[in-house]
Amino acid sequence: MNDDLSGFSMLELFRLEAESQAEILSSGVLAIEEQRQSAEIIESLMRAAHSLKGAARIVGLDTAVQVAHALEDVFLAAGDNKITVEPRHADILLTGIDFLSAIAAANDSNSATWQEKAKHCVQNLQGIVSSDPDTSSSTISSTSPSSSEVKYPEPPVIPPTGTMNEEQKHLDQEISDEEIKQNNSPADVQETAANPNTEIVPKGTNLAAPPPLPKNSTADTSDRPKTDPADPSKDDEERVVRVSAGSLTRLVGLAGESLVEARQLRPFADSLLALREYQTDLCDQITAYEEKIRAVDLPASQITIIESLRQQSGQSLGKLTKIIEAFEGFSRRNEDLSERLHREVIFSRMRPLADGIHGFPRLVRDVSRQLHKQVRLIVRGEQTGVDRDILDKLEAPLSHLIRNALDHGMELPEERLREN
Repeated sequence: MNDDLSGFSMLELFRLEAESQAEILSSGVLAIEEQRQSAEIIESLMRAAHSLKGAARIVGLDTAVQVAHALEDVFLAAGDNKITVEPRHADILLTGIDFLSAIAAANDSNSATWQEKAKHCVQNLQGIVSSDPDTSSSTISSTSPSSSEVKYPEPPVIPPTGTMNEEQKHLDQEISDEEIKQNNSPADVQETAANPNTEIVPKGTNLAAPPPLPKNSTADTSDRPKTDPADPSKDDEERVVRVSAGSLTRLVGLAGESLVEARQLRPFADSLLALREYQTDLCDQITAYEEKIRAVDLPASQITIIESLRQQSGQSLGKLTKIIEAFEGFSRRNEDLSERLHREVIFSRMRPLADGIHGFPRLVRDVSRQLHKQVRLIVRGEQTGVDRDILDKLEAPLSHLIRNALDHGMELPEERLREN
């Protein structure tokens, strides 16, 4: 990943958005399938689908816009209590989500094949909204691919920012004025991505959402979810930003160097303490010499010189003591700050385990259904911090272990009943 988003093409930005929102959608649908549906889950699903629709519209993926819009309609209807999203709808919803993930990674996203798949997805999703069980149940089994059949093509080589194909060049001609008001233009997105002062927003927040309409507005609200004001505390917990691994590695190195340099102040402080001891000895010797001179009958002018010398040495000792005290305070604060900075930078490399295993519930669901086994995945310690480099390497071996556990470690329901 580049150090910033300024070198990303619009399609690459869309892929990042699709990856993030598809994760939210899949997690929410799996929660519904496990009968853990709530208003908060429906709310997050509405926001994610709305975000994907806006992002797909910006890059000109009409098929993705259609499917995302159909998903949003389902969740809007559920949020308005017009329908109830049931576990039996999970296959239809997940197929639509898989379609969006697959088309985001494809380099032939405008082919007739994708258009046909989008048509079937939209029909199935509309069947949920219309509460037509025959449509929603029969169509999905005959025309829609299962999650295991969805292919994710290798991402194509993306040209540098500023090079656009003919469809992207005419994108501004295909979007109506109303849509432009509701979604940022590609130029705005690129400018925002290249701006280092870009505000960090909560993960999953709709980047293309229009401003809320006034209460007395009669405009159509079908293109935006009906939401309540967000909880600020929840936003603070979910605020994230994408940072390249290289930037974090350099930041860790600089924080470590800062800590080493801060600790180098300790020997310097010790040398100042030794200097104060020498100054104290000098003051004592001058005082002793003054006492001896006073015992001898000397002119007053010479005694005055000795007294002045003793006073100056005492003042120098006092100033040195104050400087040492101030330096020691500065040294302690600097070292403490460097240690805190180093800890925070190290912690920034840590990601919760949940970030690396978000696909496992879907994996368990699909494999267990293929094996005709009833399995539920329960993960404890999801917030355990793991280094990001290690976390990226954990997914493959853990997936292999889970597949083996499902295949060889879990008995069929008949065997369980037979063994009590």
